[in-house]
Amino acid sequence: MLTPRRTLLLLAGFLVFGCAYGVYARLLGWLDGLPQLPEDMLKVAGGDGAILPPENRVSPTQQKLADAFGPKAPETDYALYEFQFEFRNGESPVVVASGPPPSSPNSPRVTLSPFSLAIFGRPKPAYLRRPGEVTEITTIHSDKAVLEFDRVINNLSEMRTAKLLRLELVSEPEPLDPDPRRGTVHIINNQKTSDPNRFLMIRTPGPVFYRDAKAVAGTPAAQGPDFWTDAPVEIVDRQNLPRAIGAPSPITAATRSADARSTAAVADIIAGRRAPPPTVTAIGLRVYLEPEPPPGQPKPKSSNNSGLHGVRKLDLLEQVVVNLWVDNGQSMVGGSPPDAPGAPKQNALALIPPPAALAAITGNLAPAAYTARLQNRALLQIDTRGPFSFDSEKNVARFDVVPHSDPNLPNDVQVTKVPARGGQSSLFSQVLELELNGGPTAASRPANAPAIKKLHAWTYTTGRFLTVASQDDAMEAYGQDLVHEQAASRTTLTGGPLYVVRERNVLSAGVPQRAATLVSEPGPPPARKAQITVRGAGRVELFDAATNANTTSATWK
Repeated sequence: MLTPRRTLLLLAGFLVFGCAYGVYARLLGWLDGLPQLPEDMLKVAGGDGAILPPENRVSPTQQKLADAFGPKAPETDYALYEFQFEFRNGESPVVVASGPPPSSPNSPRVTLSPFSLAIFGRPKPAYLRRPGEVTEITTIHSDKAVLEFDRVINNLSEMRTAKLLRLELVSEPEPLDPDPRRGTVHIINNQKTSDPNRFLMIRTPGPVFYRDAKAVAGTPAAQGPDFWTDAPVEIVDRQNLPRAIGAPSPITAATRSADARSTAAVADIIAGRRAPPPTVTAIGLRVYLEPEPPPGQPKPKSSNNSGLHGVRKLDLLEQVVVNLWVDNGQSMVGGSPPDAPGAPKQNALALIPPPAALAAITGNLAPAAYTARLQNRALLQIDTRGPFSFDSEKNVARFDVVPHSDPNLPNDVQVTKVPARGGQSSLFSQVLELELNGGPTAASRPANAPAIKKLHAWTYTTGRFLTVASQDDAMEAYGQDLVHEQAASRTTLTGGPLYVVRERNVLSAGVPQRAATLVSEPGPPPARKAQITVRGAGRVELFDAATNANTTSATWK
């Protein structure tokens, strides 16, 4: 039975169908001239041939947040981060997620809490990517952020087009906030890999500040840092942490540098019985970015090959401790045994466990080889109460002592290599410079390359000695300047005077007015045993075990 309502619906249906058919007939010829759409843009449902649009369960912004922070991260929950928007910084997308913002700020300063930011690197074609390489993503999270723009923000949509001049990241957690990141500013870089066990992480209680260099151009502040904090900083390079096959990257634990410098502590860390220390700890961070070119001029090609793209210089202000995990066979001053012929190229600082399923294919050969290398790891620690600086253009890292210090307090740049078994090696100086291969992170270095290309350590205070010691070699050496060249496996110690004590044999050379040099390098082939050359007046005293005394000596001018 046709009621008025049904009649009206039926007529409306015929009217819509007729209009649709007319539009379809007119558009048919035009559609025939269009290029064919890709097959994955259309989907056929069931057997009736109906064409459906592609499914899109999440928005592009939500998908980017899931890619950056993880599919189940709080940032993907609208109940926690209800304000989400995306904008572009050149070719790179930037996604912001935060709690409820003010509806009408009416101010150039906008406060967002909580605050998360994801910065995506420039997309790269698949044929230019290395195996396993993904788009670089840097994420930032803090309890609260204060954003300052170049003009008054009257409504939230203006934030998409306004220029961000300054940013302040603040640790100010809500009392009932369940987020484990609360109370700390988190900055994470994926190092162009999808494996979270290889990410680089920075943690600090903050506050952390950022400013746009163009906002202070032409003022004294232009010479200052672009990103900085005076608070304690903790940096973790996850792919350098020792871990067993199938185990996730261990959670680091802050510890005194001296507590980690023991064979027992290193053995416990490698075995997984103790949490490793962070890769770097310090107080105060300064990051100087490469300047932008004037408007209309192309950006000059940078010579920065450190892996820290866009970073000109990086400073840590004081109390710097660096903990690196290296092969025990690698010399403390940068040398490392050559790989066997045909062996796969590996990063000197990265030791990535093979997949657990590989054991079934190789009969445990690959896991056994990895476990053997893991047990041969040693902790290489650099500790100073003074500052650290890294020059990206020169790839040079420099450690200094405290310039004006209490003479009763230790004030050295101390380098210590601590294996899980065997003796320690140490180096004490006032300045330590390291010329690196690539950059300061394991991911930025070429495969099969040692971390250190050249090491230079020295003292500059009258009466101070640089000291090198090795328990395995029963050797101690004293001087004022030490240079190790990795490519030539050559070490040069200069002193006025210099002393070397090995197994109670004593060599001394040089005087304050005329320094002497000692050069250690491989001898001629085929044996290439180490040979020692001393240049400068000196004396050697040889130990006689039978008489328990230095009974033989030689002097030269």
